[in-house]
Amino acid sequence: MMAKLVRFYGLTPDDIYDTDCHTIGQLSAAISAIQAQETMALFKVADWPNLKKEARAKLFRDLNKAANPIRMEAEQKPLTTADLAKLLNGR
Repeated sequence: MMAKLVRFYGLTPDDIYDTDCHTIGQLSAAISAIQAQETMALFKVADWPNLKKEARAKLFRDLNKAANPIRMEAEQKPLTTADLAKLLNGR
């Protein structure tokens, strides 16, 4: 894991040793989402127009889920009337 953190964030081993375990865990967990976001940006520019509609939709869904894991988990639950009322009332 240290090599991945050093390569991805540009941290030194001393930086990693001086950082608490919780923060290191958060940094490590965020790498996949950040990489997926970057990949999505590259696809939009390079390959997006060349893919068939079905392949484009599947690729986007998969990358979007990886890039936004928290948001996607929340979206999987259907909104109840009470949830909608809270959103509309700003609470």
